[in-house]
Amino acid sequence: MQADCYNDTERKCYSPEQLQWYPHGLAWHWRELERRQIKKDHRHMRLKNYFAQRERRGIISRQEVVSMIPPLFLDVKPDHWVLDLCAAPGSKTSQMLEIMHWGEAAENKCPPKGMVLANEIQWRRANMLAHQVQRMGSPCAGVTNTDAQYFPDLWAPSDEHKKEPFRFHRVLCDVPCSGDGTMRKTPYIWKSWNKRDGIALHIRQLILYRGLDVLQVGGRLVYSACSLNPIEYEAVVAAALTRHGDALCLVPPPPLEGMRNAAGLQTWFVPHLREEDQYFGSYADVPSDLKNGKPKLIPSMFPPADDIQKSIQECCCRFLPHLMDTGGFFVTIFEKKSEFLPSQRARKEARKEECAAARSADAEDTEAAPRDQAKPLRPLTKEYTPIVDILGTAQAQEIADFYGFDSASAKRLMCRGGSEKHIFLISEGLEALLAAQTRMPTRMVLCGVLVLQQSGSYHERALPWQLVQGGLQAACSVGLKRCIFASSAFLCRLISERDVSLAELRSAVESGEVDSLQSLTDPADPSTLTPGSLAVVLRSQDGVNMKRPIVSVASIISDDALEVSATKDEVAAILEDLNGQPSVSEILGGADGEVELGGVDDAVQNEEAQDHELDHGDAGEPEASM
Repeated sequence: MQADCYNDTERKCYSPEQLQWYPHGLAWHWRELERRQIKKDHRHMRLKNYFAQRERRGIISRQEVVSMIPPLFLDVKPDHWVLDLCAAPGSKTSQMLEIMHWGEAAENKCPPKGMVLANEIQWRRANMLAHQVQRMGSPCAGVTNTDAQYFPDLWAPSDEHKKEPFRFHRVLCDVPCSGDGTMRKTPYIWKSWNKRDGIALHIRQLILYRGLDVLQVGGRLVYSACSLNPIEYEAVVAAALTRHGDALCLVPPPPLEGMRNAAGLQTWFVPHLREEDQYFGSYADVPSDLKNGKPKLIPSMFPPADDIQKSIQECCCRFLPHLMDTGGFFVTIFEKKSEFLPSQRARKEARKEECAAARSADAEDTEAAPRDQAKPLRPLTKEYTPIVDILGTAQAQEIADFYGFDSASAKRLMCRGGSEKHIFLISEGLEALLAAQTRMPTRMVLCGVLVLQQSGSYHERALPWQLVQGGLQAACSVGLKRCIFASSAFLCRLISERDVSLAELRSAVESGEVDSLQSLTDPADPSTLTPGSLAVVLRSQDGVNMKRPIVSVASIISDDALEVSATKDEVAAILEDLNGQPSVSEILGGADGEVELGGVDDAVQNEEAQDHELDHGDAGEPEASM
């Protein structure tokens, strides 16, 4: 598209630019093309369908340019435990999951052991968030539904006399804000914008405190917002630094080629709550009625001490719209240097535990009131259970043996809600999370990736649990044995025709289009193939098959054929890419956009559009894709 459209005056808007600062050259920016145009202009129908089809399959992501910066500043590693406190609609969560898998995909390293736990307070948005991250097919993905301000304290399993806090290596705190940094894509916000909006949001944005509480010592937290109001940004950052002193510091932003930003503000004024043209430069200037009423002005809204001002100027990044032709955004990196002093809440919980211990030691002591009793520790959630507890040892072992999962991977196969119809694969990080205990159990919307689902047995010797297309790559990455490797031509034919006879399959083995069928051989009769589900994987041209394959298709072996079990919609984009990318003319179509690519599901497309629109920080700016 870049080569064909750059010098074409009619199609110049379709010429993307590569973002220099994004690693591995994975991000492209359409400066002259907005999501609203693609969505509403009938001339862009083919392009919209091309994007939507690949986005549903997790092949690409559409995201605002500046929204892609906070996850890069987190410096996520494959073994990190990451918490995204205010995650909906999930574009940053998806980005962090992708980053976790970079090493596995580019260097054929082992699958990541970490996790990305995305949290959202609203149930509807949490479900849409789960839908968004499921596209990634990652066993590292988890979604919880709770208020970020009260994200529960977690404790790792230990003996009764010592509790080890469960903390995260990385925390992303992309807080709710007034959104005035989105002025270019949402010019209508000026009709309702008020300079006092930041005051009402300032307290809520102290969600940051909770994110810092659950961060490991030595860990990194990124605080971001799509607002330009210093009361929503520099003031919140300064409040955290003032609160925790030497236990917390700011980290300078990493040097990224081509990235331009302004420095953080050192001073600002706070507007009067009622008088339009009155401002205060310090809390001492605020009259008493504004200090005690509702709403009220509080000290943390004002500029901090000189040493903190200097740190804010040097380390805080203001991404202003005119600097990189983007939306407006704030990003700051915190590093936790040491444990914080216990909060009032922590001291209260400690007193309850001391009372409980005293009553246990002296059964005759009846003076302590019930309100002093600490709540017992319980699992974070009961919604995900190891399959051995639901199916029993024999069936769990049968599944592991049939698909060739080792004991460690088999332990990370989970059933949801006590149902045996769906089996999820989770990472080691999520396994540790499910083992953690808390006094405030939380609703778990998603944990891991769906890899197996129960279906009516089509063959008396076939296992009733079939591989799911969305989790196929994850299953392969943990050592799925029921897989064969095929050439692009054979895989393309299989997807197009939906099945090939076993005679044709054996001929393909003899001609070299398909590797050996040894993994499917029936131990009781080496001349036959064991019926059941399997993965057909695109063979690597250099002979080195990836741990997490680029292309794999869920299929079934019967007595006489190899059949595709994935739906046509699930493999439509794969088939199109195997046949060779469509030309620019085919993607863009004619002026009337009369032909659609791949049969886009309108219901799914509309749901994703709503998902993006829920987050004013991620939708409608000049288009970017990864």
